Amino acid sequence: MPRLSLLGAALALIAAGSDVHAQEVVKIDTESGRTIIDDEWRSMYRGLAAVDWDRKLLYVSDREEPDGIMVFSLETGEHVRTVSTPRGDGPQELKDGRQGIAIKPDGGTYISGYLRVLEFDPAGNYLANWSPVRPPSQRVCDFGGAPAVATQGGVLRRGPNGEGQVLGSVGESGEYIRATTVAEGIGISTMLLAETHIVCTDDAAFVVAAQEEGPATVTIYRLDGSVDSLQVPVEGASSRPCMIAGEPCPHWSRRARVSLDDHDNLVILGADSRTHGSIINPETGCYALIHADGNMLFAPAAIRADSALVFYDLVTETRDSQGRIRRNIRPNSSPKIAMHPIRRYSGEPCEGILPNAPPAR
Repeated sequence: MPRLSLLGAALALIAAGSDVHAQEVVKIDTESGRTIIDDEWRSMYRGLAAVDWDRKLLYVSDREEPDGIMVFSLETGEHVRTVSTPRGDGPQELKDGRQGIAIKPDGGTYISGYLRVLEFDPAGNYLANWSPVRPPSQRVCDFGGAPAVATQGGVLRRGPNGEGQVLGSVGESGEYIRATTVAEGIGISTMLLAETHIVCTDDAAFVVAAQEEGPATVTIYRLDGSVDSLQVPVEGASSRPCMIAGEPCPHWSRRARVSLDDHDNLVILGADSRTHGSIINPETGCYALIHADGNMLFAPAAIRADSALVFYDLVTETRDSQGRIRRNIRPNSSPKIAMHPIRRYSGEPCEGILPNAPPAR
């Protein structure tokens, strides 16, 4: 059977009038599963985390170590090592701090900041650095054995001699998206790149970019030079209205983190009170929405097999002047992580997505 193009699959779904009821809706079962870390002294940031599933290791930014990425065992929760990434202008330093982590096939890592990517071996020893010549996004991926970053109009990949290999319609250095003024163009470009994420397979880079309204866009850049698109689901898993400061809540995919599951499905995860995110089959465009059920105390960070790696937010209680207890949630300071199973809730299962997930209880 000939392979259906990604863009063609997405358009086919749109033409068929697909909606949330024609796709799969799943939930994370927090009543089951296994706690990995539960330590009041931990303060982990799920927005800067990556998982080495082959070696069962979690790489994550923790307030305890401001100058490095901490590595924990996913089996025991124990601290394994710290990868040193201090701030500075030196070749082994990041001037503006850490922004992205990617796992290499051999267990090494790429850790990115703005305009620089550091490379480390599996033991956390520094190997090299790479500075893309065009304004890049701040996240990094391993693209066919080399670091790559998203930029305006495409992807930059480190070439064999350290030069930047261009994929897509990347403009020359100094060019920016159209705007009324050059200064405005620079500002818009920087803002959009700050909310652009990238994840890669051996031969394809998935670039997920936020839009001012509606869902994010997904563009796929392949090593052979071809470019495809993939639709992000417009729907949420609930029709309940949502407002922030009098304005409609942004789509759940804005500022979402991206990764791949063990079936090479694209996983887009946010922190919305209605929808945690979506798992999309890139071959067919079929997707599963992860229903959040209004719970803002935790958020998934990665999907493996039929389970989710979940970060729990730090919750503290204070008493106001009238003696009432107030709960304060710090979403970027997680003292606890756990693996929880994912259960089917409604809709039609998608081929290749969560193949062994049980039904909701």
